[in-house]
Amino acid sequence: MEHEEEYLETDVRRIILDNLKHLRVEAEFVEPTILNGKKPRYYSGFFSGTVLDPANSIALLKVKGRNFDYIQIVRRG
Repeated sequence: MEHEEEYLETDVRRIILDNLKHLRVEAEFVEPTILNGKKPRYYSGFFSGTVLDPANSIALLKVKGRNFDYIQIVRRG
């Protein structure tokens, strides 16, 4: 099961990069730890629908040539 999740994550990353490339956005995945040295754990009602449900940072995209540097992808739970 763990290997299936790894392949799924790789496929999702490839799809995201392909879609961004189609939009002419140059981006690459970097480790989420680059921002503060550790993988942060977020508590967000926006992503979960409840007040203090955790949302994990699962990916970080470094974007080039835009008004922002990173896009963070989070997962509920």
